[in-house]
Amino acid sequence: MKEQECRAIYREAFSDSDTGFEDALFFHCGDYLKTVGEAGKTVAMLFALPCVIEDKKTKTDAVYLYAAATKKEERGRGYMRRLLERVKGEYSTLFLVPATKELIGFYEKSGFRVFGAATYPTGGAVVTPTGGFAALAGKEKEDGRERFSAMLFSKTLLNLDGLCFPYRME
Repeated sequence: MKEQECRAIYREAFSDSDTGFEDALFFHCGDYLKTVGEAGKTVAMLFALPCVIEDKKTKTDAVYLYAAATKKEERGRGYMRRLLERVKGEYSTLFLVPATKELIGFYEKSGFRVFGAATYPTGGAVVTPTGGFAALAGKEKEDGRERFSAMLFSKTLLNLDGLCFPYRME
């Protein structure tokens, strides 16, 4: 994995002009970057950010998948699906917020299911970032009251409807 290749994929996919956020993301969370390459070049990437999901009864180690992206000219060749399968093999609970509604079907085909989440406490489970994600998330916490769809892959039965996740980092 070459960081500059990943930064180029990130910029191409998300058109993020906030280079301060990009620098903080790669600085604090570079250790959580997962990639797939072809012919010695990085073609797909995502951040597998560590966190804990806690409700009144349980604590679950989880991973928030962030900035999943494939180089434009390499899309449709199965690279992201391959990367997701590898990450699903490494962790038992993964969740993400799809960048667009059109991606929901793609993630459903990869074994994820939709659930409702919010940027504010709803009485359900709460996400607490850990590791480098905690350092990044502290600066990116949402103040508003928004509900949104997220997606979950879990090897155990979890009901995350109403999950409080105020770290959208959009």
